[in-house]
Amino acid sequence: RPPSPQLAALSCEVVSKMSDSEGDYDTRDQDSVQSSATAGPNTKSFMYKMKSIKRRTIHTLKGTANKFEKTNDQEYDMLYNKFMEVDARTEKLARCLDEYIKAQETFVRLGKDLADTMLEFYEGDPPLRSLAIAFQETQKQLQQEVHPALATQWSEQVGTPAQRMLERFKAIKEDNGRRARYMIDYDYYRNKASRLEEEPKTDKLIQRIKKCDANLQSSSTKYQKMNERLCARLRLADEHKAA
Repeated sequence: RPPSPQLAALSCEVVSKMSDSEGDYDTRDQDSVQSSATAGPNTKSFMYKMKSIKRRTIHTLKGTANKFEKTNDQEYDMLYNKFMEVDARTEKLARCLDEYIKAQETFVRLGKDLADTMLEFYEGDPPLRSLAIAFQETQKQLQQEVHPALATQWSEQVGTPAQRMLERFKAIKEDNGRRARYMIDYDYYRNKASRLEEEPKTDKLIQRIKKCDANLQSSSTKYQKMNERLCARLRLADEHKAA
């Protein structure tokens, strides 16, 4: 769905302000990493993450404003949407089962309370007291034998497999987030490489092009590997969605 005019205008304004220093970003990035070599691994890691966040934020805002070419993988989008439907149904199944077992526990507990109360109430009425005793025995059997056995079967046959699936789905969703970040990096360097090729060639620009090409190759490899792995996992999840 295309962005609203207001969102596009806001995105352009933000991009314009954030991109003022983007032209020499790669050079400053390399210099910053070198100058921070004595700052310790934690500082370097933090600076790297902040620069990555800045780069991805600017690139995403430009994409919202339709200012560059973006990767469009319709097959992956279709597979992931189908996967999210299965994930939602599995979450609902696990939640409903948990509520059902809790409701059964409440039903059995209240039944025992009712049986104890009836036995006390009909203490002086032998005919009704015998019925109350029978009812109490039934409730004890429900509480001590029937309900635990049913709860165990529900858990082993439905609850545990559903939770196991949700754990696997969680890992897939986390990898989907990584894929999205890798795709942003890939698109960023792909578009930057095209832009640099159009500029007048200088020695400084040639060095920037070489660095950009190296980053493009690295980001492309990371994105393609993650995309292939995720597509395979999503196809497998779709094939076994009824398991």
